[in-house]
This record gives sequence, C-alpha cells and structure tokens, in this order.
Amino acid sequence: MADYGTTQDQLGTIAVGQRQWATMNPLAQMRSPITMEDYHNSRWIIEPLHLLDCCLVSNGAVAVIVSSAAAAREMPQPPVYVWGMGQGHPGDNSRTGSNWETETGAQLAARTAYGMAGVGPSDISSCQVYDCYTYTVLVTLEDYGFCKKGEGGPFVEDGKLGPGGSLPTNTGGGELSAYYMWGMTPLSEAIIQGRGHGGDRQVKNDVILATGNGGSLSYHACLILSPHAN
Repeated sequence: MADYGTTQDQLGTIAVGQRQWATMNPLAQMRSPITMEDYHNSRWIIEPLHLLDCCLVSNGAVAVIVSSAAAAREMPQPPVYVWGMGQGHPGDNSRTGSNWETETGAQLAARTAYGMAGVGPSDISSCQVYDCYTYTVLVTLEDYGFCKKGEGGPFVEDGKLGPGGSLPTNTGGGELSAYYMWGMTPLSEAIIQGRGHGGDRQVKNDVILATGNGGSLSYHACLILSPHAN
C-alpha cells in the first residue's frame, strides 16, 4: 500500500469474489455471500487486514494419489496431468536487502514451471492460489506475471478473479472461505476443476496453476496441471 497505492477495496474484492465461489461449493465452511460493506465492517485483526482478509481455521483431511500417466488412465476417475512444477525459496526474510513482502519465491518457481510446461501466464485458464490472506493472492499473481509488480490491486479490482471473470481464481472459495488445509486447499480444487467435477463452479480447465507458500512468504512451490496429456 505504501509503495504502490494498493487500496482496501482492492483487497476486499478478492475476499468478496472468493466468497461468491464458496457459495457454489458444498464442502465450503462459509457459504453465505458477503458484500464489500461486510468486508469493511469485519473487525480489524491488525491493520490493514480485516477478519475477512484472513484464512479460516479448519479441521479435515485431503488425500491425493500420484501415479504414472499410464496407470491413471485405467483408474475410475479422470486423470489430471502434471505439466510442470517449480519451487522458489528466498530464505531468511531478515537478511539485508530482502524485499520479501513484495518479491516472493513465486518468481523463481514460475520460471521453472512455465519452462517445463511450455506455457506462460496467458495460457493459464484458472488459478488456485495459496491464500492465507487476500494480500497473498495479489502478490502471487504479480509474481507469476499476470500483471506487473505493484499493479496487482488495479488488476483484481474489476472482479476478474470471481465468477464470470476472465481469470477464475480459488474457485472453491480458497482458504479464505472454503477450508484451510494448507497447500492441499489449492491443489485439491485444481484437481476437482481438472477432472471437470466442479459442478456449479466449474470453469474452463485447460491449464491450471496451483500454488503453495510456507513461512512468511519464505518458501514457494507450484504445479501446472491439465486434463490433457502434454
């Protein structure tokens, strides 16, 4: 906000949009719609983060089966293929010169994953982004090249991440509104979407980006997934 002029309304747009997705997810903890007014009226956790900027506390479990492509084709459920993967670990946030709040390991992970998959941001049909806070969504989209650094706020403010938008993101409601199963939340929704099992919230599923974070944006990993064998 200090460096680039990001606004509270821009963060709120992310929260409201993800709640819209959650209303279509029968597994979501939070299925009641929220408005921008609800967002602003939610209590401060620590400024500039409201309660509705922050992820849920959840109990649950997610399991993922990884196999060869050949074996997956013989299984009962449609396979989702791994096209690319990447990791980026900037390390100690306290080191001299660290800009960890705005320059995350996603930049490193993106180069590796995009190169392996042979795709770029314009090829991604939906994003399942680790969203411990609304801000994490914004900075991750910047670092994956969907917009320039510092332009995340204007990029999301038109609602393009929500239902009917041009970049469907966290289509199950994410960790903000569905459930907080750590990095398994975005991965599980990516697989649901990749299989075409999203029901009312199903979106185009050609190439799906799923991301995860650890520490205070200290560690980052991603997968690029598709229902199509690459």
